Amino acid sequence: MKTTSFNALAMLLFFLVAMSSATASVKETQDIPYLGKGRKEKLDAYLPILSDGQLAPAVVYIHGGGWAIGDKASGKQRAIPIALSKEGYAVFSINYHLTRFAGKKWKSEIKTPGWPQNIYDCKSAVRYVRKNAAKYKIDPNRIAVMGSSAGGHLALLTALSYENQKLNDGALYTDVSCRVKCVISLCGIPDIRIWGGDAFMGSDPKENAQEWALASPVTHLSEKSPPIMLIHGDKDLTVDVSLSTKFAEMLAQKKHPHKLIIVKNAGHNLQLKSKANDLTPNVVKFLDKYTK
Repeated sequence: MKTTSFNALAMLLFFLVAMSSATASVKETQDIPYLGKGRKEKLDAYLPILSDGQLAPAVVYIHGGGWAIGDKASGKQRAIPIALSKEGYAVFSINYHLTRFAGKKWKSEIKTPGWPQNIYDCKSAVRYVRKNAAKYKIDPNRIAVMGSSAGGHLALLTALSYENQKLNDGALYTDVSCRVKCVISLCGIPDIRIWGGDAFMGSDPKENAQEWALASPVTHLSEKSPPIMLIHGDKDLTVDVSLSTKFAEMLAQKKHPHKLIIVKNAGHNLQLKSKANDLTPNVVKFLDKYTK
C-alpha cells in the first residue's frame, strides 16, 4: 500500500514538473505598443526560452473576425501562437484597425472602414519585429506571417504585396523591409472580388475596381512571392473551400511553391489542434522548410 502511494506521488510530481517545464519554455509579454502613440491596438509576444546566442525564427499572427471583430487576447486566437511558440517559434500576435459599422455589423453602412489602415498595421508589425530582432532574440531573416479567416486574407496580402509602394507608404518603420519567408492562411480569402469585398471594402466594385484589385492578394502574385500554405475545412460555411482550392490550382499552374491542406469535416473556425486533427506537425514542417 505504501509502495503504491509512493509511486502515485512520484507520478504526480513528475507530471507537475513536466507541466511547469512546458509552461516555462515560453515567455509571454502582452500589449506591446507596436503602432506608436495614439493607437490602442497592441501586440502580444510569445517567446521561446533559448540558449545563449540562439536566435528564433518568428511568425506574425493576424486574428480573424470579418475585418470588424476579433481580439488577439481571446482563447481561440491565443491557441495558435502558444502552440507554435512551444515549437521554438517567436510568435507576435497583433490587433489591428477594424472596420466600424453604423449599425449591425456587416448588415449596415460602414462608418469607419478598416481598409487600408488594416494592411498598413500588418506591414508595420512585420517591420516592427524585424527592427527589434535583437531585443526579442529572433533572426530578422526568418520571419513568416500567418492568419485565420480575415486574418488569412491580410496575411496573404502582407506577404504578396511587399513590393507594392502604395500599400507600403502608409506603414511605419519603412527603413526596414516587410518581406517574409513564407505565409500561412487558414480559411483565408485570396480574392475579395470573389468573396468578402462588400464587408471589407464597402464600396462599389464597378466604381472602385482598382482598389478592390489592390486589396486582393491574387493580383500581387509573382515569381518573387514567398511560398504559400493554404489550410481550409471542407465544411466551411463562411468562406467556401473553393476559394483556397482554386487559388492552389493557380499556384500549381504557375509552379509556385505551395501546400494545400483540406481538413475533412472541418468548419470555418479551424484550430491547429482539435479532437479530430492536429495540424501542428504540418505547419511546423512548412515553417521549418522555408524559414531556414
